[in-house]
Amino acid sequence: MRNVVVEILRGISEGKDKSTLVKQLGINEEMFSAIVDSLIREGYLKEIRCDKNCSECIFKCYRVVDTRIYVLTGKAFDLINLSLVERYRSR
Repeated sequence: MRNVVVEILRGISEGKDKSTLVKQLGINEEMFSAIVDSLIREGYLKEIRCDKNCSECIFKCYRVVDTRIYVLTGKAFDLINLSLVERYRSR
């Protein structure tokens, strides 16, 4: 499960959307949402609430209903980096 968490964090950091990550990881949307909610509670992700007033925004979320935007915290970047170090050491 840790690999899935790391891949979700990595995917979010790369700007991948939910449907792309669900397909890539072979999990269903409910599982994805549960993992993301857990990552928010545990301090790995922060959800950004859009006020819909920023027409210059690159996300264009004012055009899509119920858009959720996440940013990784330092804790998430530490986990991703640790995963990369562990993968390198296991070679």
